[in-house]
Order: sequence, then structure tokens, then C-alpha cells
Amino acid sequence: MTPGTRRSGNARCVAGESTWRPRRRSVFPCASRTRNLLRAPIVVTYGSNETPDFQRQSRDFAAAVKAAGKPVELIEAPDFNHFELTESLGNPYGPNGRAALAMMQLAAG
Repeated sequence: MTPGTRRSGNARCVAGESTWRPRRRSVFPCASRTRNLLRAPIVVTYGSNETPDFQRQSRDFAAAVKAAGKPVELIEAPDFNHFELTESLGNPYGPNGRAALAMMQLAAG
């Protein structure tokens, strides 16, 4: 970090500026450093109604995990946005609910 720079969450503030600017790097900076530490299969889901950047980050993270030789499944959920996709974990028929049940080798219903 450069002198006079403060960071908070996913933003930074440079001394003399009154506004916070988003960082220009992935929200998954640890993917390249920690992917070799993964011990469990990973399921990455994203919705077709999410922003292009959320979609790219999900694909990039899954690609990084796969490149490390770790098991990963990438699921695109048609017509879901970021918040609906999160809520789908509690629904055995939703994209995340189905993926969780599949990892546990269980079926919905």
C-alpha cells in the first residue's frame, strides 16, 4: 500500500481525496494463492441476470481452481440475479439447492 492510502473492504481512499474508489482487481485475489490448499470439491454458481463482472469473476475463479487440478463445477443459472441465486440454496429445486444436494449425493423431494 502506498503512503497516505487507507483501505476499507473493497475500496481505497487516497490522502487528499474525499471519495472512495473501488479497487481494480478481482474480489477473489486469494484464488491464485490458495487454490492449492483446497481439499473439498467446489461448486461455483452465477446467474445470467448478474452483472457481466460477477459472471466473469465466477468463471475466472472456477478456471483458476480447475487449472490447479482441483474438482470444480461451474453452473450458470438462467434468469437468476445475484440475490435470487443466494436464496436458491434453501430451495431443493433451485440451482444452489440442487448443487448442494448433489454434493451430498441426495435427491430433492
